Amino acid sequence: MPIYNYKGKKGPEEIVEGQIAAVSRKDAVEKISAMGILPVKVEETAISSEESGDTRGFLIRHVPSKLITVFSRQLAVLLRSGVPILTGLSILSEQTNHAYFRTVIKN
Repeated sequence: MPIYNYKGKKGPEEIVEGQIAAVSRKDAVEKISAMGILPVKVEETAISSEESGDTRGFLIRHVPSKLITVFSRQLAVLLRSGVPILTGLSILSEQTNHAYFRTVIKN
């Protein structure tokens, strides 16, 4: 689950900063608002690695655009061939050498 850093106002003068785990940015904003904080800034900063059991999460890393382009083309070919999307994602995740991108595809 992604981790979001937030900055918000609690009352007219108090500024609060923190982190919150949420499914989406919208979910994070709702959770922050439920705590009585008016969110000013909400940014995704980390994704937890459920696969490795690491609950601390890991920082988002850069995936080269060329790798994303090749992945997109390969997935398109698989889908046009009638391969189900989950099977296609599984196949492509096994083929990539980029460890972080493999985890992103699997998740």
